[in-house]
Amino acid sequence: MTEKKQQAEKLLTGFKVSIGDGPVEYVDLRRFMMNETIALQEHTGLQLTGLGERITAGDMKAIKALVWLARLRTLQQEHGCSVDEAAEREQFRAFDFDLQQLRLEGVEAEVPKAPSRTTPTRRDASKTRAATSARRSAGASASSPSSSTSAPGSSTD
Repeated sequence: MTEKKQQAEKLLTGFKVSIGDGPVEYVDLRRFMMNETIALQEHTGLQLTGLGERITAGDMKAIKALVWLARLRTLQQEHGCSVDEAAEREQFRAFDFDLQQLRLEGVEAEVPKAPSRTTPTRRDASKTRAATSARRSAGASASSPSSSTSAPGSSTD
């Protein structure tokens, strides 16, 4: 018997973000705090869903949003503040940076491919229903008595 190798595909999981010689912040697209996603939605109008695809497609607003989120995380660490306080310090509309200084590196991880499922045909489904019905009938006839008796003293005469 031969062992099948499980196939894996590469999935974009995040970005390493830095501007010039500034700190590198890793933004994992699979892990956000709830307040970060709310700040993203309120300040940028963008949803977390599809953000990675928009960034890789070159959507400048999505790229700015990612860099802004990285900046908010840096501010939180530097000042010990909340996401909302960091967003007040660094307003999205006013946030700007030299695009030539931006270093943005996508990070991929291997994710195992799910095994493909086969859908049963009508014929297979009818065989399954027939087998299930046969088991139910056999189980019902074996467990149900042909006549019933009442317990002594339970007569309603």
